[in-house]
Formats: sequence, structure tokens, C-alpha cells
Amino acid sequence: MVRSISFILGFSIVFILLGASASFIGQLFFDNRNLVEKISGFLIIVFGLQMAGLLQLKFLMREKRVQMNTKKHGIGNAFIIGVAFAFGWTPCVGIVLSSILLLAASVETMGSGMLMLSVYSLGLGIPFFILSLVLTYSLKAIKNVNKWLPKLSVMNGWVLIGLGLLLFTGQFQRLSAWLAQFSFIS
Repeated sequence: MVRSISFILGFSIVFILLGASASFIGQLFFDNRNLVEKISGFLIIVFGLQMAGLLQLKFLMREKRVQMNTKKHGIGNAFIIGVAFAFGWTPCVGIVLSSILLLAASVETMGSGMLMLSVYSLGLGIPFFILSLVLTYSLKAIKNVNKWLPKLSVMNGWVLIGLGLLLFTGQFQRLSAWLAQFSFIS
């Protein structure tokens, strides 16, 4: 469990820093915010269409793999593998991550972008943690989860298409402002 948490912390730190960077860069482009939102919205829609299976763009499905052969199994290695994992994650999650980074680039504060990537990391980390628990008890349970992955990918694709449309049309900022009214974090 400790190694699983260390692994999750490794990729979470990378993703959160990417969110901070995207927000910072987005702030630099604030003068051209409408253009950046249109381009980002369009890209997110394309990513969503790819995830939903409506597009088959091969360049979005490329991946690079690094083979690690180590006999050490400590928490430090798990952390480093988590960092490496964040940089070389599969194309499917890469599309979602790219979309969230594009959204993070359109928010007003770096903290908001970091929060988006923190939630993303939590959402990605929880299944890893659960799988590490389940793996020790049952490979059958993992096979049951795998049968749902294609359907989840299509659903996530439609969510991305919706987010992309909101961003492209300028409605994402309105929705964010409306939701901020109900926020308990000031």
C-alpha cells in the first residue's frame, strides 16, 4: 500500500506542476483569450471524438515505452516510476490530460489550474489504489473491471466533447463563474 501511494504521489506531482504551468502560460495569453479558448475547445472536441471512437487519428494513438528492469521495490523507486509514468502515460489518458491542461490554460488563476490537475490525479490515483488492493486478492476482479474500459472511454469522450463545446462557445467561463457562486472555497 505504501508503494502504491508513493507511485500515485509521483505522477500526481508531475500532473499538478503541469497544471500550474498551463495556467501560467494561459495567463500570458490572456490578451488573446478568445482565440486560445476557440483553439483549445476545438482540440478538446477532437480529443473527445477520438475517445468516443468517432475519429481514428493514428497520431493520437502513438505511445512511447521505457522498459525498466530493477530488483529494488522500495517507495523511492515507486515514486520515480510514478513520475516516469506521468510523462509516458498511454494515449487514451494523454487525450484527457491534454484536454484538462487546455482547460487549465483558460482559467484565471494558477491555483485553479493546479486544483484541476489535483482532481485529475485523485481520479486517476483512486483506481490504482483500489487495483493494488484487489490485485493482492483477485485477478478475476481486474478482468471484470477491464471489460468496462471501452464503454468508459466512449463516455469520457462525450464528456470531453461537451467540455470542448463549452470552451469553444465561451460558455465554460460562464459556467465556472456560476459554479463559483456556490463554492465554499473563496
